[in-house]
Amino acid sequence: MHSSIMVIKTLAWKVPKPGKLLSYIRTGALSAAEGGFTLFHNATYPSLRGIGEDFDQLMEKTKTNRYIKNFLNHHILAFSPKDNEKLSGDVLQQLTEKYLQTSGLDRTTVFAEVHRGPNNGFHVHVMTANVPVGLSNKSLRISKAKYKQLRLEMETFQLEHFDLRNSVVHLDKVQTNQRDIQQEDQYRRRENKYQARTRSSKALRKDYVVNTLTDLHNNAIHLEDFIDSIQQSDDLTVYQRGGRPYGVTYLDKN
Repeated sequence: MHSSIMVIKTLAWKVPKPGKLLSYIRTGALSAAEGGFTLFHNATYPSLRGIGEDFDQLMEKTKTNRYIKNFLNHHILAFSPKDNEKLSGDVLQQLTEKYLQTSGLDRTTVFAEVHRGPNNGFHVHVMTANVPVGLSNKSLRISKAKYKQLRLEMETFQLEHFDLRNSVVHLDKVQTNQRDIQQEDQYRRRENKYQARTRSSKALRKDYVVNTLTDLHNNAIHLEDFIDSIQQSDDLTVYQRGGRPYGVTYLDKN
């Protein structure tokens, strides 16, 4: 196995809902004084509204390529809290920009901000479209071979430039296990969803929500991963209280 910068996961969004992902990344983001940064890359206007309109246009362009199944990608770059003293907003932005350049994702529109995880470590949430800006509607999908090389280059960069030794981890086994679990539970989730929608029983609806959340939680390897998976679902939405995730909404009910 190879070690790399701690890219927890790249989550593919199969529905064109950039506003939902933008809102999630913006909520709870750190200010510059708290060690965060905000990145508007390939944005017509450096604002949430401006980049939201850019993403909307790219969603329409994505629809013109019938071979592309994913509209957006949510990348999470996480770092050990043991490296917090070496990390600043400027360093995190340099690492993020290096990730985008090395992966080729700097050819599309990008929005990124920084959060703190439950372990107090820094997490950079990066939102990218799946097609480049300009005339081309070719997918920006990263192949397994390219992803392997990307991880190795990022590992070298983070060690040579910032000595982030605590943020070098092995992820291959974890990611493989997550894919196996997800495939195993796919049909059961579909069946639970169908039953909850076709029958009006309150108990069935509750069972569907509980089962869906359980499955998503089992497939997640981090809290942000779990919340992001909920946000991607067709009928569940995370609601917050006091700036923190508090529960879910299903069929307009909390």
